[in-house]
Amino acid sequence: VIEASLADLLLRVGSEVQPLELWAALLPAEAVRAAVAPSHFEIRFSDDGEILLLNLSPTGTLLNGKRVLDHAGLLSGDFIGISRSMAENTSLLTFRLSVAGSEEEEDSE
Repeated sequence: VIEASLADLLLRVGSEVQPLELWAALLPAEAVRAAVAPSHFEIRFSDDGEILLLNLSPTGTLLNGKRVLDHAGLLSGDFIGISRSMAENTSLLTFRLSVAGSEEEEDSE
């Protein structure tokens, strides 16, 4: 019998997590790529099934344009951004969370 928990599932994003070629294609300027932390953020499930965004970067991660310094709950349709510095609330690169089967997902069909 194999037991698993949603808490064991995670997605980590960062310059040392995905291949350099991916980051070079997404952010061609090396100076801009340098703003992406080795492990910038993580998406995981809490014990009660909530989807969480965990910031792992010293510059913070943006959630719908607002800085997350620690963690925040996520909903389908949320925008997750990588910012250049703590002084800027603009995103170098933005990801959109889409959860299959969610109301937001069904509305887009």
